[in-house]
Amino acid sequence: MKKIITGAVLFILLIIVIIAASYALGSKSLVKDNVIDNSLNNKNNETVGPEEVKSENITYYDGKKYAIASFKVADMSSLKLLGNFDQRRTAEKIVDDSKCDYAISGGFYTRDYKPIGLYIEDNKIISNFEVNNLLNGTLWIDNNQKAGIGNGVDRVNLKYAIQSGPQIMENGQPTALNIINDNYKRRNAVGINAKGELIFMSVYNPESIFEGPRLSDMPDIVYIFSRNNNNDIKTALNLDGGSASYFKNQNITLSELSSAGSIICISRLNQ
Repeated sequence: MKKIITGAVLFILLIIVIIAASYALGSKSLVKDNVIDNSLNNKNNETVGPEEVKSENITYYDGKKYAIASFKVADMSSLKLLGNFDQRRTAEKIVDDSKCDYAISGGFYTRDYKPIGLYIEDNKIISNFEVNNLLNGTLWIDNNQKAGIGNGVDRVNLKYAIQSGPQIMENGQPTALNIINDNYKRRNAVGINAKGELIFMSVYNPESIFEGPRLSDMPDIVYIFSRNNNNDIKTALNLDGGSASYFKNQNITLSELSSAGSIICISRLNQ
């Protein structure tokens, strides 16, 4: 009888040890504030087209959890800008019709579906540049397949251009933003590194995909993302976000609720 009791006690103690060990491992934090956890994305994405840069990073910023989906484009001949101001098709329809392997929504538009500021598509100026304190940057690709982001641009020899903003990184550093009525919603952005490669990204709440960071948080979040992924982003520009934002890479598609004004489309077939 004594041996039976002793065996039962030992068995109970063993179960307690196993439970305690499991709890300790499960509760170990994978992230620290403002540091992206790259261990969640250790698989290699080998594609013929754009490189996916840790396409589902998780970061904590200001006590909130965000996912960052992204892709990198080195060959600008694979990129095209597709306006959606008249037909107002769904992004999925545009992507399917144009055979986009990667895509992201572009710049902002007015209530009557006109682009705000400079918009150039296939060498045609659809809308002229306008001075705007918020939309103070331009993403452009010229006819020599060179890309750039800046707050001033020569409109000669441009194949594509989108005025958007604000600029959220300059000279490799986050910019300080003072935004009135800032709110939490999904944000899209584009950065350019020292090699002239474009890094497109979408930052969102993984538990509620139309929510995300405040606009004023984006400079620090993109800076941290760049630093932790060795992207060396020099300049970054905010794109249209919220309900009109769209994003697609090979791992995830984030659909829009309202029409996207334009779609930046990347096709591997052109590479």
